Amino acid sequence: MVQGDLSSLGRLMMQGDLEVWSDRKKDRLPRHVFLYERCFLLCKKKRDEANDGHVYSYKLSIQVGYMHR
Repeated sequence: MVQGDLSSLGRLMMQGDLEVWSDRKKDRLPRHVFLYERCFLLCKKKRDEANDGHVYSYKLSIQVGYMHR
């Protein structure tokens, strides 16, 4: 799990919203993905009313080989 400083993951290559199928809930779950040079992070996106933005709750990370754009 990654907390705080994400610089060790390399450069952010891509990010966006997607839906993930859950066998447990038999439903699609909205998630936000961050693709870094060294890691794929899957997060739950939550509205942050206090700061008029979003916060992301970590769900899964997958290490990937070094990516080039």
